[in-house]
Amino acid sequence: MENKGYKDLIVWKKAMDLVVSIYELTEKLPRNETYGIISQMQRCAVSIPSNIAEGSKRGTKKDFTHFLIIAFGSGSELETQVGIVKRLSFGKDVNFTKIDLLLDEVMKMLSVFIKKLKTKNYKLMTKNYKVYLGTDHTGFELKQKVKVYLADLGYEVEDRGSFEYVKNDDYPDFAKLVAEEVAGNKESFGIIFGGSGQGEAMCANRTPGVRAAVFYAQKEPITDIDITGAKSTDPFEIVKLVREHNNANILSIATRFVTEDEAKFAIELFLNTKFSGKERHVRRINKLDSSNN
Repeated sequence: MENKGYKDLIVWKKAMDLVVSIYELTEKLPRNETYGIISQMQRCAVSIPSNIAEGSKRGTKKDFTHFLIIAFGSGSELETQVGIVKRLSFGKDVNFTKIDLLLDEVMKMLSVFIKKLKTKNYKLMTKNYKVYLGTDHTGFELKQKVKVYLADLGYEVEDRGSFEYVKNDDYPDFAKLVAEEVAGNKESFGIIFGGSGQGEAMCANRTPGVRAAVFYAQKEPITDIDITGAKSTDPFEIVKLVREHNNANILSIATRFVTEDEAKFAIELFLNTKFSGKERHVRRINKLDSSNN
């Protein structure tokens, strides 16, 4: 099974940053802890990106999930060890805020990654879809970064503008172009960017055949996620649901509300999650499409 390289995974990059931060921390710990807490922290930190890398090369969802779970376990150990260092008042000159935030981010991303690999409608990328991008001035910087990111992952990317930062340009001019391209190519997706993402989605959804959804923040579901009573604690669940339930073909990113890494992670999840094809969802989508013609 073809899969992108682990070096392109955001969670691996973050885990590598975490290793550096942990090694910097352990340099400031008492030397009599060299074979104690220092060794354990370094071992756990290194284990996280190492297992992500190994799992990504195994080629199956089952194996990848297994190694991500090991990485998650190492992260849990590391959380405990950082807590011990704090309690013992080691590393008094260390900025633990940076380490805490980075470790928390890695753990959340691992948790989401494990959950999405366990989802039957998620598949490791075996087909590189064409992806159209569009934005006004608000999302221009993020669009440029996402364009490079998706191209590096093997997607065929077509930029529909804007092609330079113009403060007074208008989002409908670009969202409409993306919508028309996606509507005319059933094997493609669109990613549009805006301040809130809402206006861009409204514009795109005026084009028949387009089903645009907005991603504006991580948020865990507060109720069941479907009529069957299924539960989820995945803060990116909404991204999966718009693909599984609504067969969304355009994702509108609220650039004023999400980080670059959150946007990339959501886009990657969106592109890799399949429509469930269940009868009730097909029926409802047909009604949507017929009312838009």
